[in-house]
Amino acid sequence: MDYKDWTYDDFITYLLIYASHADFIVTREEVRRIITETGRSEYNKINRIFEKQSDAEKAEVIAFFGMNHCTTNEELNSVLEQLQDLLFSDDSYKTEEQAFFFGVKKLLSAHN
Repeated sequence: MDYKDWTYDDFITYLLIYASHADFIVTREEVRRIITETGRSEYNKINRIFEKQSDAEKAEVIAFFGMNHCTTNEELNSVLEQLQDLLFSDDSYKTEEQAFFFGVKKLLSAHN
């Protein structure tokens, strides 16, 4: 599946899956939250793609998403808020998660 054909919801699912991996520990709670927000079928479809990608490919997907779906500050802030909600879901905000959030924010806002 070519990510350039993805919907907004596909990209949100992708970002949430990526965020759940930020601290290298994907918890049941994080997966449950993503599935609740996006649906099990969507989660499974996007997660299969995510698992096969290199870090460079993941960065490319996020930059493309930012260029096409985060063109205003309102859109960018909405996406970043969803990411933060997931990152704080375990009541902590680890160094790895902070670094992930900073990097994603830079990629998403590069064209904003």
